[in-house]
Amino acid sequence: DGHDDGQRPLVIVLPGIMGTHLEKRRANQSPGAGDRVWFDPWQLVWGGLEQLELGGRRASGVRPESLFQMFYGDLCEHLGANFQAMPFPYDWRQPIQDAADRLAAVVEKQRMQHAGRTVHLLAHSMGGLVARCMIASHPDTWSAMAAGGGRLVMLGTPNNGSHAMVASLLGKADSVRQLARIDVRHTLQ
Repeated sequence: DGHDDGQRPLVIVLPGIMGTHLEKRRANQSPGAGDRVWFDPWQLVWGGLEQLELGGRRASGVRPESLFQMFYGDLCEHLGANFQAMPFPYDWRQPIQDAADRLAAVVEKQRMQHAGRTVHLLAHSMGGLVARCMIASHPDTWSAMAAGGGRLVMLGTPNNGSHAMVASLLGKADSVRQLARIDVRHTLQ
């Protein structure tokens, strides 16, 4: 379209729960330089789920890496025809407020670096909750974004809660059962 990426409208893409790859890396390493924990089937087969346990000794240094290309790659590519698509990987195991604060900082940085640029949020599932939390806890950021033409589009966001999370926590969800089948070191419980 003739515009450089600093002038094209920006769409920040927020994935749903488990839609961000997580990797074990040092704080000074850039994303992609560590050892992938989620989702690496071989890691999971040999008990890698322990590395996802919050507060567990094996879980230290686990950080967001990138969005699942299989689920979000085509979407970001399609958006790239008219917008600059910016994936927003976040650690879906952490409190939503943490991701919301990081999101607000990214929005503010983009607004400061590219004055007048329109910033939109495209959020899938839990990503919509992150966006809504950002709006509630950083109203000035949202107001400035909306005043510049920015919008929030939510796809499948569980705005009224989700029974799927309860089923997952109880070990009744298909995804949890499949993980239990491939993990040779742990039981479903």
